[in-house]
Amino acid sequence: MGKQEDNIIDYGFKEIFRGGIKSFTIDNLASILRISKKTIYSLFPSKEILIDKIIKYKLSSIDKEIENILRDNKCPLEAFCKINNRQIKLISDIDINKVAELKIKYPDIWVYIERHRKNKRSVLSKIFKEAQKHGYLRDYLQPDEVAKLYSSIINRTFQPEFFIQEDVSMKDTIGLYVEIMSAGIFNDLALLKIKEYKKI
Repeated sequence: MGKQEDNIIDYGFKEIFRGGIKSFTIDNLASILRISKKTIYSLFPSKEILIDKIIKYKLSSIDKEIENILRDNKCPLEAFCKINNRQIKLISDIDINKVAELKIKYPDIWVYIERHRKNKRSVLSKIFKEAQKHGYLRDYLQPDEVAKLYSSIINRTFQPEFFIQEDVSMKDTIGLYVEIMSAGIFNDLALLKIKEYKKI
C-alpha cells in the first residue's frame, strides 16, 4: 500500500470514530487531506469499499502490534499486560456511539470485526500456555479452556449496546474485567509480577 493510501486510511479511521459513520463523507476526507475526491475514488471506488479497507487495515495493524509484543516480551505476564494496555489505549480514543453506528449501518463489516475478535483466542491461549510453563497459572486450570472462556465473555458481553445501556466507559470496564479475571487465572506469584508490569 502506498503512502497516499495509508494517509487516506489513517485519516479516514480518525474521521469515522470522531464524527461517526453517518457524517463520514469522501468530500470531507478529501478536504482534510487536501486532495481531490477523484484521487480517493481512483484508489477506493466507493465509500463502502473505503470503509471496509479502513477497518481491515486497522485490524491488521493491531495484529502486527500484538505479534511484536509477543515476540519482544519473553515473560507471558508482561505480554498479557502490554496487549491489554494497547487495547485499552485504542478504545480510549473511540466514541462507543460511533462504534454502534458502524455496527448498525455496516453489518457485513461488523461480522468481519467479530470474526477477527474471535480469532484472538489463539493469542490468549499462547500466553496462558506460556504462563503455565513458567508456573504462573493456577494448577487446576487448562490454558485453552481459560482462553476460550476469557475471550467468549469479552466477545459476547462487550458489545456497543452494553456500554451505552449501562452508561460505563469502555476503558474502565475492560480494565476492571482484566483485574477480576487475572485474579482468578493467575497465582499469587504471577499477580505480584503483574503489579510490577503495570507500573512500567
